Amino acid sequence: MPSITSPNSPPRRGSVLLVVLVVIALLALGAYSFSELMVSESHATGVFGREAQARACADSGIELAASVLGRPTDDGSFENVFHDPQHYGGVTLRESSTPRGRARFSLIAPNESDPSGTTLRFGLIDESSKLNLNTLVADEKKQQSRGTSATNAGSSASAEGSPSSGTNSSGGSASTGGLSSTGSSSTGASTTGSSTTSSDSTSSTSESTVSASDPASRLLMIPGMTNELADAVLDFIDDDDTPRSYGCESEYYSGLQPAYSSKNSPLESLDELLLVRGVTPEYLYGEDFNRNGLLDPNENDGDVSWPPDNADGALLLGWSAYLSVHGRETNTRWDESTRININNNNLAELYDQLEEEFDATVAQFVIAYRVTSQAQGSTTQAGGGNTGGGQTSGSGSPASGGGNTSTANLNQQYSQLQQAATALGSAVGGGGGGTVTRGGIDLSKGSGKQLQSLYELVGATAQATVNGSVTTLQSPWAADSNSMVGYLPSLFDTLTVNTDQFIDGRVNVSEARYETLLSVPGMTESIAQSILAKRQGADGGPLVDTTGARATAGWLVIENLVDLPTMQQLDKYVTARGGIYRVNSVGYFDEAGPFMRLEAVIDTTQSKKPPVILFLKDLTELGRGYPQQLLLGTQ
Repeated sequence: MPSITSPNSPPRRGSVLLVVLVVIALLALGAYSFSELMVSESHATGVFGREAQARACADSGIELAASVLGRPTDDGSFENVFHDPQHYGGVTLRESSTPRGRARFSLIAPNESDPSGTTLRFGLIDESSKLNLNTLVADEKKQQSRGTSATNAGSSASAEGSPSSGTNSSGGSASTGGLSSTGSSSTGASTTGSSTTSSDSTSSTSESTVSASDPASRLLMIPGMTNELADAVLDFIDDDDTPRSYGCESEYYSGLQPAYSSKNSPLESLDELLLVRGVTPEYLYGEDFNRNGLLDPNENDGDVSWPPDNADGALLLGWSAYLSVHGRETNTRWDESTRININNNNLAELYDQLEEEFDATVAQFVIAYRVTSQAQGSTTQAGGGNTGGGQTSGSGSPASGGGNTSTANLNQQYSQLQQAATALGSAVGGGGGGTVTRGGIDLSKGSGKQLQSLYELVGATAQATVNGSVTTLQSPWAADSNSMVGYLPSLFDTLTVNTDQFIDGRVNVSEARYETLLSVPGMTESIAQSILAKRQGADGGPLVDTTGARATAGWLVIENLVDLPTMQQLDKYVTARGGIYRVNSVGYFDEAGPFMRLEAVIDTTQSKKPPVILFLKDLTELGRGYPQQLLLGTQ
């Protein structure tokens, strides 16, 4: 059958087929793009999920630390938070059959006893292992207040009324901070060798170079610190606008762009030091760019890579390793009940408290020690009347200063105190004679000596009149090492020398770095070196106390690093454990992938409250910081 075609129709060229092919290609490309996008979204979702898991792991590490810190055992000793790889290293939070899915956290801290910066420990960082800047200024103010009171008392007791404004018994004037030393910017060493006459200002050892009344001398022990930087830091914190010899106050900062003022109050964060004249991030963080406490290759290659360093094979740490604004302890027992104030002026009440807590023997000795000390002190005052107020000349007359008048005033004050004590004894005892006795000792003559340290009671003797007979009493706390290991934790948990709510600024000798130890008044280079040697194991790692012998700073005496008189001087400035901790928590997976680094400060000193996280900082942008094997504790 012949085809029916129009003789005038054009031939077909396949244009529709081309259009169809183009559409198919576009659809295929769209499907491929959509598939790629979905794969990317799936991967991003997986990464986001793993990052969230890493963050949750790091958060869990901080919560674990807070939980441990808030859970003391029944005898008052805390769990080991110094170095415990089993509980703080490579803790598994999510099990998986593959390394990619296995999630962990580790609590990492630098080994403060390792100057090479090559080892770490698994645990927390006690903020009391650093020098508390806020306490330095507060202590200086107390010293100046005491010096002013002593000067006023001496002036009022002087017959001539001679002025004493030329010197300050606290060791320095308010305007200069008592600076009498120079510092080296490379070592932070102080060359001052002078010591004040104040009993709590310096140690009797000639090696000690710092003074409690001169905070600048303590700061100069920190590497990189100079007189200018030390005074500028102290001026920024103290509550006046009078610049120190090398410092500056708001007048300087008001001329900057943008202008601001000195804080003139305690610091809340160490980063606030960056507002102080001359302080840079290099001073604050040193060569440790990623803040991991380790000497990394890029921190030991000079100017080859960031950060700049001196390529000397040692990690130059910044001030953040030595300084703090948080060091504090609570002045209560482990269960937060009130400690017994050994300096209670009501001796009858003190005796009853000690007898109930310990026994009659302990109560009798403590009371006898304080009463005997009071009697000896009054004898010294009376006998030293002529020489105490001024040096006696060759003719026997007192030198200028009014010695006789001062003695008369002291005797009059002592007589008034005796009368008041007798009246109080009569009221308490209910008798007409005004005699109050405990343990056979007459308490009506006054409260006696104020102890500066509980170590004064260790191995001491006291001679007192007991039931009418002069008796020598021996301390129930013997001065031998074996006994001290057993009783020191209980002694320091039960007794105190004041009623302050907190004890601020004492340095933890079990963790502090060498330079921080040197900032302690009474500390010497030889003692500091001995402390570090005793804290480091044979493998260079941190030495863990497994016997409880180092539960108090008394381990310095127990292990024969210092004697008791030296420990009495150091006691005001040293401790074995604080109440505020810094935590570095790293969340990660066994297989390389997302990680999270968090830093937190946890405060356990808030009464009747669980531990409080003071602040939380994300350090992830600084890099992983630690090799996988190190985080797992296998390196």
